[in-house]
Amino acid sequence: RPFFHSPDAAGSAGGERGDRWSQKRGDPRGADTGAQIPGAETEVEKGDIAVINAEAFIDGQKSEDMSQKDLTLLQGAEETPKEFSEAMLGKKKGDAFEVKINFEKDHPNTAIAGKEVLFKVTVAETKKREIPPLNEILANEFECETLDELKQKIKDDISDRKESEMNLAYKKDIINKII
Repeated sequence: RPFFHSPDAAGSAGGERGDRWSQKRGDPRGADTGAQIPGAETEVEKGDIAVINAEAFIDGQKSEDMSQKDLTLLQGAEETPKEFSEAMLGKKKGDAFEVKINFEKDHPNTAIAGKEVLFKVTVAETKKREIPPLNEILANEFECETLDELKQKIKDDISDRKESEMNLAYKKDIINKII
């Protein structure tokens, strides 16, 4: 799910993506593939994974909607706010820190648009990201007989996503012309 989902924006507010990968073990391109090992007391380094609990405060008031429990973040990932990525470096299980994020005035979530949000964060767990070898064992975990079959499924999934994105853009253009 997106880090700061927008309950008042058009479309999904996060959750299951509905593609064929999220229904199995996880997306083979992301941090939830099982391609990670717990690192109980290890410090977060570039590319590592941290599971955090974050309480959000807007104008000094706690925001339950923005607070997150057991949120998995990949350090340095495009989807992870840069403020979180930078603050996570060197942290380990049990560490607490604060992160302030200033949101743009045109942010789709009107509750945080143009505001500074303070997050009080505790690291619940750290994991080292280790990509498994590309072999038949990995293919079998995604219910494919061979590595070539897995590669084709991934290509098909990417193609399907691009087609869906183009269709959505086309529909938005039509709606904008009507409005």
